[in-house]
Parts: sequence; structure tokens; C-alpha cells
Amino acid sequence: MRKHTLFLLLNVFCLSVGNAETTNVNENQSRHGIHGMLLFSDGEQLYASHLPMFHKPHDVQIIMAVNVEDQTLNSQLVSQLAKGDYWTLEPERFDLSKLGTNQPDAIHSFTADIYANHFERGGTKEYEGKQLIVTKTVFLQTLSEQPAKNATFFLVNEKERSTLYYFHAIKGRPDFDALVEIQHAAFGKRTIPTEFDIPKRQDFATLQEIANALAIPKDAMRLVYFETGDLK
Repeated sequence: MRKHTLFLLLNVFCLSVGNAETTNVNENQSRHGIHGMLLFSDGEQLYASHLPMFHKPHDVQIIMAVNVEDQTLNSQLVSQLAKGDYWTLEPERFDLSKLGTNQPDAIHSFTADIYANHFERGGTKEYEGKQLIVTKTVFLQTLSEQPAKNATFFLVNEKERSTLYYFHAIKGRPDFDALVEIQHAAFGKRTIPTEFDIPKRQDFATLQEIANALAIPKDAMRLVYFETGDLK
């Protein structure tokens, strides 16, 4: 079971490549397992983010735009999750090394149970055996334990969206997995950055540090997800 740490301080290659840089995952290293994911929405699109750890088979960070094959359910989830809370996916077993890549035998869809809240921490199974299709890989990397000087955040969705999501690119052990929601209006007429850095301090960061880096009000941001326990 995963151990969750939530800090109150924090108030494809497959079809196309998104905003962030991607790196190849070694296709010769099998990563079969159950790879839990966050499921969230900006009101127009569903996104799934693998919940990684530094050890195999979970040592890959991947963020994807996804659609539920059931179009009615897809629309329902897009609207429901845009209200702020994340849900999670408990997928079927598959090789994570092949998900969202350009390999000939790449995986572009998978079946998953969909949970309200965290599927390993008391979440409620709302839908069983739903097919999800990967439409774009936003970010893909194998985790590295090499220390990093800065904590880098990348934009998940389109700059034009009223709600923007930034995720932390995990690098260096210990580290943290974080997803931050920021209101587009907070930037005014300034260009929306596709990435930004803040100084890295052990395994956490504060929303105030992010606000300072972006020169926006802290109350324009909200922490959606934060995890350190799996990345020690």
C-alpha cells in the first residue's frame, strides 16, 4: 500500500507530444504490474498521471490526455472532475514501458476501474472495467535518482484553458509528486509559461514559492495532489 503525505504548506509519443519534453523508456525492460493513476479534468479534457515510485516496475512518470470509450461517461467525468477533486484509476495489468510510446507494440488503450478518491486509500469504486484511450502523451520519463538543483514544473494542458494544471517532473531521491491547479486569469495579459523552476528543498515545495516564481497571487492556486511517501 502507498503511504500518503499531504503538506498543508501547499494551500504521445503515441499520437502526439504535448507541452513537456519526453524521453524514451527502455523498451527492453519489462514493467508489468498494476499502475495506479490520478484522473483529473480541466473542464474540456480528461488527464491521467501515473503514480510513480523509484523502483521497478513503477519507475516511469507519464502524464497523458485520455478519453473514456463510453462517450456519455467521458463527458460526465470531464464535468464532474473539473470541480476540483481528483479520482484514481486501477488499471488492468500491463507493461508500463509500452504505454504512450512510439514502439510497434505500444499500448494506446487499457481497461481500468475508476475510483472516487484514492483506490488504495479507502476510495470508492464508481465504475468497473472501463476502456480508456490515450490521445496524447504530455510527458514521459524514466525516474532518475540523480540529485536535481531545481524543481521543474510543466504545463499539462492548453494555455487557453481557464484552469491550468502544472505537474512536477520527478528527479532525484527523495522527491515529490505534485499537481497544481492555477487560474488562467491570475496571469493577466502575460504569456503563460509552459514550464518554470523553483529551488529544490529536500522533498517538498510550498505554494508560496510557486506563486513567487510566477508572480501571481497565492490564492489563485490550489494543490490537487501531493505525495512524498512513495518517493523516499
